Amino acid sequence: LEFSRVLSRSLAGFDGFVRARASPMDNVPGQDIRGAPILESARTLSSGNLRHKAVVDGVERLYSFRTLEAHDLFIVVGRSRADVLAATHAHNARTLLQATVVSLVLIGLAGWILRLLANRQLAGVSLRAGQRQREALLDSIPDIAWLKDRDGRYIAVNRAFEQRFRFSQHDVIGKTDADLFPPDMAREFAAEDRSVMESGQSMCRS
Repeated sequence: LEFSRVLSRSLAGFDGFVRARASPMDNVPGQDIRGAPILESARTLSSGNLRHKAVVDGVERLYSFRTLEAHDLFIVVGRSRADVLAATHAHNARTLLQATVVSLVLIGLAGWILRLLANRQLAGVSLRAGQRQREALLDSIPDIAWLKDRDGRYIAVNRAFEQRFRFSQHDVIGKTDADLFPPDMAREFAAEDRSVMESGQSMCRS
């Protein structure tokens, strides 16, 4: 049974002759396919697939067939193996391209995440270094010394402060005078803080 190098369809009889044919190259029926593997398969199976070379042009094709037993006929569809492989290769190439694009995106994303983590790590190192420098500066002051934010919360205190009021750094950070001292003392310290912020001059606690 002769097919073109692209998809072809034929209606053939069990007697070994083609009744009808639809092919891009020719539509001529009457071909003699006696002895062809496709005919032998159709005589023993109701449907199936096989691969073999055409008798006329020697092109290897992939065939699918289904029998119409009530009419002693069978339908055959064939396509050259080269066309099937070309389609498979094209699909594989598209899949490979898509996988490559996804991989590049993931690599770029991973690089961005690594840079972000590295920047955060450097920022953390710089912050810790700044904290150590600030603590060293405060501890170098013999009198009590402290730092507060604008809301009156302690940011840092020196060792003299810890020894004077018997608080550790951990007990003080993030708290206000109202959290640490009796009400009268807390109000006095708060008034001193307001005076310092308004005047811009430092004040010493006795």
